[in-house]
Formats: sequence, C-alpha cells, structure tokens
Amino acid sequence: MYGNRGNKNSVGNPINEPKGLPKTAFDSAKGNISSSVVVDPPIEVIIQGVGNFNFKYDCTTAEGSSLTPADFSGSQVVQIIDTDNDSLRLPISPCAVSSSGTSNVTFIYQGGL
Repeated sequence: MYGNRGNKNSVGNPINEPKGLPKTAFDSAKGNISSSVVVDPPIEVIIQGVGNFNFKYDCTTAEGSSLTPADFSGSQVVQIIDTDNDSLRLPISPCAVSSSGTSNVTFIYQGGL
C-alpha cells in the first residue's frame, strides 16, 4: 500500500507515501443502457424520465445478445408517470431492460480491489 514516488525528505531520503487506489476500486456507471440487450447485472438501476420499463432477471444468453419482445414475457414491469425531474434509484440487478418513453436508464456496478 506504500511506495516511493520519487519524493525526498529534507535530508534527501526517499519518502514512502500511500499509493492511490486503482480505478477498479470505485463504482462505475453505464448510462443509456441499450434496450433489449443482455448486460452484466448491476448493483442498482437509476431511471430518469417517464415510460414503461421491463426488467429481465433470468438471462441465459451471452452478454451483448439482443432480445426480442417475447423474451420479456414474465419480466418485472415498472411504469413511471411523472418524476418531477428527479431520478428513481432501484436496488435491483436485472440482466436486461426494455423501455419505452423518454427516459435514460443507468446501470451502476460496484467496484472492488
């Protein structure tokens, strides 16, 4: 966790300083998730806007695969009528979303060391 970055103290000896955390240690977000495409399940979803959202949890196809409307039968549906210009955070982990309306869906992924 400590390393020498080339800095020296007043008598010229190297100073061991804490190393910065890697980028992977922090949460990341993927915005404007493509509708009807299988993705890695997030730790939460943020919705901005209004519309109908179908969340699929049991994806058996590979990430990046396209899904048809029939693939969303039995999925969980969320309908947002008015958000008062706020966003809605959902602690869910779907593997795909299909949406209609004027919205932005963001998937949040947890970082780790």
